Amino acid sequence: MTTMRNSVQLIGRPGKDPEIKQIGNDRKMVHFSLATKHVYTMIKASVETTDWHNIVAFGKVVDIIEKYVRKGQKSPSKAGSPITSVTLKKAISAKPLKCT
Repeated sequence: MTTMRNSVQLIGRPGKDPEIKQIGNDRKMVHFSLATKHVYTMIKASVETTDWHNIVAFGKVVDIIEKYVRKGQKSPSKAGSPITSVTLKKAISAKPLKCT
């Protein structure tokens, strides 16, 4: 059983390149905004809306985001295979965060 109880998968495009910040001696933090598009039909007309999400991540997942996520890019990938939630779960669980 995984330690994650809730998970969300957002597929969209980053509005800017991720901002990486060093926290302390050995920890990193990343921040970026992600645009997701939703299209629906209303009275025979197609309506498109864009939602913006502020993403903040810590730990090993920062290295993955730093390496693969760029402004405007839709789907990060490594050698043709997409980064999946399993990849991110492995990165997150590799070094658990301690809250104090």
